[in-house]
Amino acid sequence: MNRALYVLVLSLVMTATSGAQQSAIARADGRNITPAQIDSTVNRLIQAAHVTGAGVALFHDGKVVYLKTYGLRDAEKNLPLTPDSVMAAASLTKSAFATVVMRLVQRGVLNLDKPIEQYLGKPLGDFAPYTDLKGDPRTAKLTLRILLDHTTGFANFRGLEDDHKLHIHYDPGTHYGYSGEGINLAQFVVEMVPGLRFPVSVFPYATPGSFRELKSRTKLFYSLRYSYKESFNQLPLVVLVDKDTWSAAEYLPAALQDNKAALIVGELTGGAGCGYTNDGIPTVLRNSRATVQMPDCIRLRANGSNEVEGITPDVLVAWTNRDTPFQRVHKLELALEAALRKEKATRSGSHAPSN
Repeated sequence: MNRALYVLVLSLVMTATSGAQQSAIARADGRNITPAQIDSTVNRLIQAAHVTGAGVALFHDGKVVYLKTYGLRDAEKNLPLTPDSVMAAASLTKSAFATVVMRLVQRGVLNLDKPIEQYLGKPLGDFAPYTDLKGDPRTAKLTLRILLDHTTGFANFRGLEDDHKLHIHYDPGTHYGYSGEGINLAQFVVEMVPGLRFPVSVFPYATPGSFRELKSRTKLFYSLRYSYKESFNQLPLVVLVDKDTWSAAEYLPAALQDNKAALIVGELTGGAGCGYTNDGIPTVLRNSRATVQMPDCIRLRANGSNEVEGITPDVLVAWTNRDTPFQRVHKLELALEAALRKEKATRSGSHAPSN
């Protein structure tokens, strides 16, 4: 599948007339720009860059004043890109994360210029993801400001280094160098701040042996024997699923749910990811000689059910096919808020004094 590029344009619009699609939109410099001009610019750029698909959204005062998609979301199937197409946000999340950090700075929870090792409580190199930096005194100079403004001295990612290890190439704070490693480290630091709790994945910082090597196909498909390292992840883990969650992607939340290692949120998963992946196996019964389609594999849940039936989330979200992405997020927020209220009430009831 070819890549689709989603371009989010925030800076073109400062003022605009009302309505979602405008005949003319006022730019920051006071001049107007028309949808035809936007089309011409976007089409020229995506053709020059050989982009499969692109989307443009213009915002003013929190409202969408222009929205249009171009090209394809799937070149192989010739499927058009639409405003509801789901794509990886990739590095757009850096801006969202930085906004969260700055709000915590405004609240006095974080300090941009405080050395991160003061938040961590020990040298950065003592933590499993950052042992490559053990003994390097320059880690003491790292701050959230340096991590967020890409002046860490890190490569973009350690995998780009010849030895695939993390290095500091120049004194932190002295030179600009775009680095995803720096943002990842900022996330790591924020997650370690006492009193802050975020839903995070247990896997990015998993060490070898955190999940026991499974020796047979039977065990691999048997959730009860999936070895989850108790207390490895100290933060809440929330996994989102929907009707398009299938196969290996379906097995992961099933294993986490069976081990009570995560809160599964969303809608009933697709099921049948394992069972009839190739329409089953034609099998002739010995006595009747009838031919039936047998499942090619099964995955047993902790309660004895077959995962082919799909996973029922701990928190159900009432999504529909007509929902826009914004509506889906809103419904997700409502469902999570309701679940948190229920959990809080349950805990309060369990601690209530008995008569």
